[in-house]
Amino acid sequence: MAMSTAKNSKIVVTSEVEHLQKECDNFRDDMAYLKSQSTRNNLIFTDVPDVDGETPEVTETKLREHKAM
Repeated sequence: MAMSTAKNSKIVVTSEVEHLQKECDNFRDDMAYLKSQSTRNNLIFTDVPDVDGETPEVTETKLREHKAM
């Protein structure tokens, strides 16, 4: 009886570990996806002069003109 209980406990623990490993893999996949989504629109523009007090509209116009070059 004790052997059977130990074997069943081992099966339950193994099953739970496998479940947790799959859940961990899913969290890693989700984290990688969220990270890629958060960084995909981060654009870097160079050679565009920075002006103090510039409005977002003016900056957007400059970037559009820079892009057209």
